[in-house]
Amino acid sequence: DEVSGRVNKEERGRLIGKFESGDLWIALYKNGTYEISEIDQNKKFDPDKLISVDKLYLETVISCVYYAGGKGWTMVKRFNIETQKLDQPYKFITEENGSKLYYATVEDNPVVRFSYKKNKTKHEEVLDLVEFIDVKGWKALGNKIIDQKVLKISGAGNETDPDVEIISENSETSTTKSRQKPKASSFTKAKKTGSGKKKSKNDEDTDPLAPGDTIEFDF
Repeated sequence: DEVSGRVNKEERGRLIGKFESGDLWIALYKNGTYEISEIDQNKKFDPDKLISVDKLYLETVISCVYYAGGKGWTMVKRFNIETQKLDQPYKFITEENGSKLYYATVEDNPVVRFSYKKNKTKHEEVLDLVEFIDVKGWKALGNKIIDQKVLKISGAGNETDPDVEIISENSETSTTKSRQKPKASSFTKAKKTGSGKKKSKNDEDTDPLAPGDTIEFDF
């Protein structure tokens, strides 16, 4: 539910998909972090901080556009998940003062429309992120688009506009994902402090999910 932030099976909000026991989801946040966790039908996200929640696949690629405060550049970055800990936020944009995430998605073929002002004139462009940059390591800076901030950015989908320039750097086309799911056992739980408690054997025995169960969540 995009209003309350609660995961539900009552078809409220955006459909995430069907999940089986052991599947994982990935959450993208507006502060430029991502977090991987096991499915939890009682999970509540903060909608004011969240960009999206999606099912995690081995081939999942995060594509983003952000402003690098240290350099004063707007950058594009695409990367696979290389981290292993669950319930641990990972920052994927630079941490200098002024750095800001403009756009992030796990869609297969993201295209963005953005605008900026140069020489007192407003410019608007469409950028195919897959064609513009190859997938790199999650700590890479990415490739520069412009050496300033953008005024506005949004997903452009497959729309085309003959009056808007489409920019790209790479001529390679993207490949279709095979949609392989990662095993939860390949990830490790991050250590929790404060009120976090380790699940006891009795808690595990009362878990309503059994191996092979399928759950369909809306967010």
